[in-house]
Amino acid sequence: MLPKRRATTITIALIVVYASFYLCRANVDAAQLPFLGALGYSKTQWGAAMGWVILGHSVGKVTMGALGDRIGGRALLAMCAFASVLISFSMSFAPSLGVLAMLATGNRIFQAGGWSGVVHIASRTFEPKDRGSKMGLISISYVAGSPIALLISAQVLEHSSSWRGLFRINPAMLFVIAAIGLLLLPKSDRSGGPASTHQEPAGEPYGVVLRAMLKKPAFWVAIVLSTMLTFVQTCFVSWTVTYLQELSVKAGEGGTFSASVTKSAIFGIGGVVGALVAGKLSDSFGPGKRAPVMAVFLVAHVVAVLALAHAPITSSLTAAIVIGICGLFLQGPYTLLLGAVALDLGGKRVSSTAVGLIDGAGYLAGAAAPPIIGSLAQTHGWTAAFDVIAVAGGLATIATIAWAAHSRTVR
Repeated sequence: MLPKRRATTITIALIVVYASFYLCRANVDAAQLPFLGALGYSKTQWGAAMGWVILGHSVGKVTMGALGDRIGGRALLAMCAFASVLISFSMSFAPSLGVLAMLATGNRIFQAGGWSGVVHIASRTFEPKDRGSKMGLISISYVAGSPIALLISAQVLEHSSSWRGLFRINPAMLFVIAAIGLLLLPKSDRSGGPASTHQEPAGEPYGVVLRAMLKKPAFWVAIVLSTMLTFVQTCFVSWTVTYLQELSVKAGEGGTFSASVTKSAIFGIGGVVGALVAGKLSDSFGPGKRAPVMAVFLVAHVVAVLALAHAPITSSLTAAIVIGICGLFLQGPYTLLLGAVALDLGGKRVSSTAVGLIDGAGYLAGAAAPPIIGSLAQTHGWTAAFDVIAVAGGLATIATIAWAAHSRTVR
């Protein structure tokens, strides 16, 4: 493993580079309300279009994850960042929702490879005993990256003449940050190097290690959990801004689009705390036994979602606080699954592939989130939408409790 100072530099660079990816993802969410207002589309139409975008993300997770184990983490990060810059800039010229969705789908295919590149580099930087805390720290890149990008997008939107500014200014920022950050990252080997765990012999071919991972029951438990947790996470990311804006208007608060975007960032802010706490706690259980921490967090998350659905919440600020609590207890398990758990399963040799498969399966379910929630909110109101989110969270909780109960044998 690397010297401590070098490992710290790599950690900071990974956080900054991957967080900057969200500048060219959050701009789509921030553009939702002004785009719908300017071109007259409904929430149902937007939700259906974004379903295809997230499906593209799922495809990208699987393909880019496998590619990362072939070309190395830094090369994958560079390719995905600069491709996202070009496609996102092209979106500023979109004349319709169909064209915007097509470009956004292509953008998300490349965006999907960013985290696989991060995990590939992390697998060569951290010891197994520290994976929970270290990956929890690196997870700040996407847990905090999303709300920070939303806050920046809110300011861009506030000072732009239209939604198109989000697809010109944000890509320029991603280009500069990625170009500088990538210089601090190592050119990782593609072979996997020395074994990272006793279960991963040095020099094993990629196909052999991959087949061994696919035979682990814990891998398939992770796949199931990823589908449910990604569905829930995508629901919040896709519709929080609209929900807060409609609640603000209903309450007569006179909130602007940018104010609702700003309030929605609390979901990610709560998630930062959840990721750090869950990661640290899980290291006390060790590799293969992180499920108890995930189970406790998910129980609290479901309670918070039910409060959104049925508590008498009339203020957008109160709703934002509860959403922050939802983010805290959701993102802890979510970051463990896509960080420490994926590394436990894939090790050095197939780390990028492991997280690509787990995350890719999740985004297949996540693709259903925008159209389902958009349609429910449009026809039955937000209570019904949050009830569906609570059911998905409840199923994930049951699966995680079952995994925790059998954690000594399910590895």
